[in-house]
Amino acid sequence: MTGTRLAPLLLLLCACGTRTSEDGDAVVDSVPDSMDTLAETDADTGIDGDAEDVPGDIADASMDEVAGCDPEYEVTDVDLGFLGDPVLPSRPPTDCGERCRQVSFLEHEVAACQYSVSSGYLILVSTNRASPIVSRVWLIDLVQGHHYLVADYITTPFFETAGCPVIDGNKFLFFHDISTGTTGFVDDYLHHVDLDTHESGTWYNGELEIGVNLPSELRMSGGWAVWMQVANTEPPYLWGVFVMDMGTGEVGSVGAVDHGDQRMPEMHGDRVVYQEADYRIRIYDISEDAITDVVGGDTYDWNRYQPGIWGDVVAWTDLRAGSPVMQDLADVYMKNMATGVESVVCDHPASQPAGLQVGEDLIVWPDLRNDPSYPNDPWSATNTDIYGYRVSTGEEIQITDSPIRDVCPKIFGNKVYFKMFDDAGVQSIFEKVLP
Repeated sequence: MTGTRLAPLLLLLCACGTRTSEDGDAVVDSVPDSMDTLAETDADTGIDGDAEDVPGDIADASMDEVAGCDPEYEVTDVDLGFLGDPVLPSRPPTDCGERCRQVSFLEHEVAACQYSVSSGYLILVSTNRASPIVSRVWLIDLVQGHHYLVADYITTPFFETAGCPVIDGNKFLFFHDISTGTTGFVDDYLHHVDLDTHESGTWYNGELEIGVNLPSELRMSGGWAVWMQVANTEPPYLWGVFVMDMGTGEVGSVGAVDHGDQRMPEMHGDRVVYQEADYRIRIYDISEDAITDVVGGDTYDWNRYQPGIWGDVVAWTDLRAGSPVMQDLADVYMKNMATGVESVVCDHPASQPAGLQVGEDLIVWPDLRNDPSYPNDPWSATNTDIYGYRVSTGEEIQITDSPIRDVCPKIFGNKVYFKMFDDAGVQSIFEKVLP
């Protein structure tokens, strides 16, 4: 790996949220004691541990009965009891249309776009809307509808929060930051859990500075984890992309970080796509230890950012027709790395702002074309829908059509997940099954 930094169990970590107070110097055989299950807390979660109280249309229905869609999940018979007692929703689901269902039921807002889907599971971070602020990590069984409280952190009197949850197959990661004083420094941990073996533990990165070098944008695929983090603690505070071998704990940087920021990594298999400081999009091939330019590098005339990748397809948000500040004419472009052909995915005169994701034969993004007042202003728009593009056919499809903001799309197989407010006024995750 270029610029490799060895750290067998002492890792550079990504902090999108909370960490725990374990010393983190060893892998343990079960969930750490601080990762309290729902049965061991008095937290107001908004979901009920007594399945008898669950509305019958949720508790007794199969996936296709509830959602009108097929249970196409590659799941094995995994015993999740080691995470604690499962709980089920205590309120009816919000109707989101044909082949669509609500999959998270919490009284705590889902924090930003911090959730991840793989196989039959969804992992997310929630934050309550009252004091004291509580940050929680949830694992949701998408087949049964069971919610498992994995971690529960109170952010006062000291800074403590969870974030960046990612899941790949039956393994998931999330980060935990905890401050034990009034300074701007926190201890940074990475929790890892294996649903098959029930093994879990923490890796510890040491003391990091809030607002300076806490990592973010954690991703995981094919036995690798990637994130972005400020590579130094002195000005000019340049961001770099870091890669970790999940099997060995080896951590390396992607190229040199002394020439400008590297941001917004995404990955598929052993290839990482990211944005350089000059707005070019590049791919780092971990196995080959090689960097390839996708687009840009010759001019600063427009911004290209927030790229996604799947196989040979790379897509990104492109502002060549608009303003990098307002994102008023943000479009979606793609390039097939096998053929070298760049093409327009969507250049509708409304804005297609940041938030795209690439999956197998599918690109999805938030779109403002149906907003009645602000179709070119992502900051003021009240109606955001999710649109998609079939790479193999060139077909554009509208995925959601609610009159409110549908945002943060994720792809798994033939399913698209997104966030919107449910009938209880809570930002929840929904699932739409595509034909």
